[in-house]
Amino acid sequence: MWILNFLPDWIFHALLIVGVLGIIASMFLKQFPIISKYQTPIWLLGIVLVVVGVWFSGGIAKDREYQQQIAELQVKIAESEKRAIEANAQIEYVYRDRIQVVEKIRYKVISAIRESSGKIDANCQVVPEALEILNQAARPATDEGNK
Repeated sequence: MWILNFLPDWIFHALLIVGVLGIIASMFLKQFPIISKYQTPIWLLGIVLVVVGVWFSGGIAKDREYQQQIAELQVKIAESEKRAIEANAQIEYVYRDRIQVVEKIRYKVISAIRESSGKIDANCQVVPEALEILNQAARPATDEGNK
């Protein structure tokens, strides 16, 4: 209802009031013989104005309701965005901690392999120390045994 954006609300309420007054006036015009011939057109015009006034008054009320819902949803969106920022910061913190743990484990495994490299390559056989190092590397990063 684009017309609601251009005209003030009081115009539509005034149309409703004028329509009701026109219907009431048409009932009294029967009593005056000179102007009784205008009774039917005034009555019809009053009906049309009442219908238009009620139609646009309902549109105004619905528009206000939608504007209120929009304002409530914008508040909810702002709150959700704040919570999303907080959640992303927490996820990033956990992710950084996880990366640090993985890097520590990786460094320990590489150090252990370098220390045991002479034993591992001596006879081209798999020695128990190599298996232990590889098993430690395969454990989950949260496992306390990797310290």
